[in-house]
Amino acid sequence: MEIQEGGQTNFAVRINGVLPDIQTLGDEENSERAAEIKKKGINTNTSCSLFLIKKKASENPLPIGSVGNYGNQVASENQLTFHLLIDIGNGVVNSLKAVNSISDLSIFDNKSQTPKLSSGAITTATKATPASQIADKPFYPPNALLITHAHDDHIHDLPLLLENIRRLSSDATFEIFCTAQCRDQIFAKFPAIAEMAGSGSSTGSGNSSSSHVTSSKISFKVIEPNKTFEVGPLSITPIEAYHGENSAGSVIYVIRLPDKKKIIIGWDFLSLKSADESLLWNPDLLILGTQSFNQHPETGLISVTESFNIVREWNAKQCYLVHYRGLSDLENKKNQWFRGPAKPMTSDELQNTIDSYLKITGNDGKFKITVARQGMIWTDNKDSTQKSMSNTIPNIMGQEKGEAEGEGQSNLDKSKIQIQTEQSSSSSSSDNSPEESNNMLELEALQKYVMKIEKDDKENKVKLTIEDKINRYDLRFVRPHKEITKGNASILDSNSSNINSKSSNQENYILKAEGEKGMLAKGPALYMETSPIKLNDSADEEAFVVKVRAFKGKKDVFNDEILLSKIEWMRLNRYIKENF
Repeated sequence: MEIQEGGQTNFAVRINGVLPDIQTLGDEENSERAAEIKKKGINTNTSCSLFLIKKKASENPLPIGSVGNYGNQVASENQLTFHLLIDIGNGVVNSLKAVNSISDLSIFDNKSQTPKLSSGAITTATKATPASQIADKPFYPPNALLITHAHDDHIHDLPLLLENIRRLSSDATFEIFCTAQCRDQIFAKFPAIAEMAGSGSSTGSGNSSSSHVTSSKISFKVIEPNKTFEVGPLSITPIEAYHGENSAGSVIYVIRLPDKKKIIIGWDFLSLKSADESLLWNPDLLILGTQSFNQHPETGLISVTESFNIVREWNAKQCYLVHYRGLSDLENKKNQWFRGPAKPMTSDELQNTIDSYLKITGNDGKFKITVARQGMIWTDNKDSTQKSMSNTIPNIMGQEKGEAEGEGQSNLDKSKIQIQTEQSSSSSSSDNSPEESNNMLELEALQKYVMKIEKDDKENKVKLTIEDKINRYDLRFVRPHKEITKGNASILDSNSSNINSKSSNQENYILKAEGEKGMLAKGPALYMETSPIKLNDSADEEAFVVKVRAFKGKKDVFNDEILLSKIEWMRLNRYIKENF
């Protein structure tokens, strides 16, 4: 398996760390989570890296090089095109230096298609190496840094990172993106950084990064909520986040990759301000910070139970949970009627609890929520070779229980395979989706809907299920049939939801069905029509709309225009063509 393909570039997300401020974990007697952390020697705060790598590099990975081989030279040798780092708390620099080569960002050897178990580069069980021992160790330096907010567990290692950046052979300026409040708090905490950055001079940048301060090596660029900016090949939108009274300037980030995939970095927030729901809808990966299992707003973070709703509302098929502490859940013991978890759980206990919830609610297989471990690699790969790994899963699960310090590396590599395999098995491509062969099709809309359509050939019926973040419509119809028509190409106004038609020879399908007769009344009828549109008047952003109306006479039960990607529209057209 190789890192996910995006044009000529592969990408991978690495979880650099998962912990909140380690001083807030409590003592081992009262917290199994604290005991777990101490036993495994973990000390790295929540952080992740997004790596973009040329295909050639993942097919023929090269070693990172010798000591002193830094910066652009390393990136050139390994075809590492871009490294975006998000947050730089305690232990993050050490964690990054555990990545010895690009091959550590992929768990399969592409030539043999066999799992790589002996890399030893990524581990959750080894203790942090003292700074004096890693000072000369080379690593893949980030090209840019996003900071969510200025709490210590998200900026602690910034001086250490900048010291490493200063040693690079490259003359390129290192860019740090954060809000103005966050930047000012960083300068107050680290006066030396303010001096390095030349805080006395501030200039406008002419785009969403409205101002920045620079030196020959460092550039602080101020970002504003809801204003998209570009970082290398990435498009990034910050969203203002409420994280408690002492966290002014907090944001989460929505990251768009070159192939339009979406990653949301959403840790450390209790609520979001003025968030565009379409930005949050249907991410390929969602990373959430959850301080407790039960709701405890005094922590300034959402809970694990709240994450269940967020995953459903945002339609996030893959979610990682970080930042878990669980200490606040001890408060729930005081309520004699409380029946949920009331203690800080270990990672395995938390994962089992989450899995049980998903099964009970019927969302098992629809959403995957993973308790993240330090060093885990995420890719959105649907490679069929993962199927050959299915027999190894029972032997891999729970390997981290009782790890000895020296066993951490190989066990985590196995854990990587488990996560990658589970993710791939829960995904399906548009070409071989089993739903289509069984008269069932599920579609992911570009906005707030998930739509499922199923035909019953024996009774000549069709069932339509439409879900948004709040409602679920279960509709049944009889005697469905299709019509073919020449539709109208449309333009979706970028400033409104109005769709204006233009003449076109596009062949569209209309699916009609009659209402199902019940004991007392007849159900609604169906009118469904597909047609092409162009998003934001852009010729290179193509999408399609399916107009769905379920109605009784003049009264609508459901009536809306659902935006689909070209691939989803093709699947729907093929489904209607072959089944009706």
